[in-house]
Amino acid sequence: MIVFRGEGAERALLSYLGVRHIAMGKAWDSYAKAAWVARMLAQSGMDLREVSMMIGDHNQTISRMLQGYHVVQQLEDVGQFRPQDSQRKGRGSNTLYPFSWVYTFLGYSAPRKYLGIEGSEATQTKPIPEKYLPRGGVIVRAMFGDRASGRDGAITDSRQLGELASVFADEEKISLLEAGKSVEEINRLTQPAHDLLRTGLAEVREIQAELIRSLTENRIEPEQAAGLIVLAKRNSNSAQSIEQHLVDAARDAG
Repeated sequence: MIVFRGEGAERALLSYLGVRHIAMGKAWDSYAKAAWVARMLAQSGMDLREVSMMIGDHNQTISRMLQGYHVVQQLEDVGQFRPQDSQRKGRGSNTLYPFSWVYTFLGYSAPRKYLGIEGSEATQTKPIPEKYLPRGGVIVRAMFGDRASGRDGAITDSRQLGELASVFADEEKISLLEAGKSVEEINRLTQPAHDLLRTGLAEVREIQAELIRSLTENRIEPEQAAGLIVLAKRNSNSAQSIEQHLVDAARDAG
């Protein structure tokens, strides 16, 4: 049995427990680590450098986790985030939302600038300036959705965090995100007309080829065919209209 007595006993005990749980015992998940570090800094008098050294963190991972933890706590405190309303579930000690998404996302410069936390320290318990707190709500809803309002997130997978982060570097894209658009919708709505036409026409051509294969390989009943003629005619008219616009644009350029 290990006994901690005398001056500095609490600090020594916290250090021992931290090393035991984080470095030696069964690994904690990121949320549990961040919460423990926040408590350690508040209770022990140690600074973040000492805590990082104590647990063997040489890559500033704890620093990023800690800032993500404080950001979430601040948004919860002011009602900009209700974890129970998240439509993306987490694991381990925090099953309400995927905490790793938060500190990963805050590693990108554009969202940090959007939140006004570019120069903030990881130890700041309220890193977001008050005037930007609603922006924090935009970010968590974009990542996790909002069950209370029936709103889906702007992304469906953690691999899209980089795409979501890039949205915050463009005012037009931010406006679309704030209006509830997904990252895929935003990219489609804001891509140059040439790119939209090029990719769109290629997609339509692929669909048409598939439809033609189906018509040649499968028999369609006469009454079914008759009901689809109107739709086919509308698509044909749309294709002719697009072609004419492109011909006119090419003629103007010449």
